Amino acid sequence: MSEEKKQPQENDRKGQEQGFEGIPRERMLELVRHVAEIQRYQKAHGLEDKGDPPEEKKR
Repeated sequence: MSEEKKQPQENDRKGQEQGFEGIPRERMLELVRHVAEIQRYQKAHGLEDKGDPPEEKKR
C-alpha cells in the first residue's frame, strides 16, 4: 500500500514526527522570507500582532 492510500491520521502522524527536519532548506528560507514580509507590512500599516484577545467571561 502506498503512502497516499494510508489513513489520513497515519500520514499526519508521520509528518508530526518529522518536525522541521523534513523541510528542505530552500523551502524553509522561502517561508521565513514570507513571514518577514508579512511582519513588515503589518508594522507599516499599524497592524502589529498583539496575540490572541483575552477570552470573554461567560455569565
